[in-house]
Amino acid sequence: RPRRPRRRSPAARRRVGGGRPPRCQRAMAAEAAEDAEEVAWEKLIVKLVALRGDPEVEALLAEKHQDLISCAVPLDMATGELPAGPDGTTMAEARENWFRRKLRGSQSTDPKERRKLCKMLAKALRKYAAKYEDAGEGALSACDALKEGGPQEGPWICHKLAAGLAGTRFEGLRIAKEKPGVYQLGTKLLVAVQADLEGGELLVHGYFDEKHVLHPVRSPVRTFLEEHGAKPPSDTC
Repeated sequence: RPRRPRRRSPAARRRVGGGRPPRCQRAMAAEAAEDAEEVAWEKLIVKLVALRGDPEVEALLAEKHQDLISCAVPLDMATGELPAGPDGTTMAEARENWFRRKLRGSQSTDPKERRKLCKMLAKALRKYAAKYEDAGEGALSACDALKEGGPQEGPWICHKLAAGLAGTRFEGLRIAKEKPGVYQLGTKLLVAVQADLEGGELLVHGYFDEKHVLHPVRSPVRTFLEEHGAKPPSDTC
């Protein structure tokens, strides 16, 4: 009498390749999706904070993305964190509010949808950044940007500093204007910048310590970061 084939348990069937993936795999997939969302969010904020002061970007935020206004601001360098908004809203709360406003229903909590939204806005910001990335003839020099000052000093200088890091391990570092001539590099370094009078190159000419005392240096931004042990973006996210 022939034997009946043994029935495999659901767990055994999953191991062979059928049925739902094991719980650990689902957890790993969810964790990977959340990590991807976080990377997309960080890249968006790096782009956005560098463009603060551009009149078109400010109008875009005021009209369509009010929740992001308090997310793309200089850090509190004492803590390395974003300060709360004028109404007391934290960055985490503002971020969640933005996702809820822009995504419908359950999409607002779906890491894939949130990542897609971040990438869409980051892509839309490229057209505003293009004029600051232009290094061709007739482009505004670092010296002129600092001399003219005003709200657009920030986008000009942030993008010129970023250009000095392109292709290096520091590419994508968060750069923000704290005040005229003073910029944040990542979460730890606060520097004063100056244009070389002879060649026009943008230089870090000093950095501030914890007591806000300025220590003179005179070097390109990449050299400064390498000498002062700054962490690349992948280590600071």
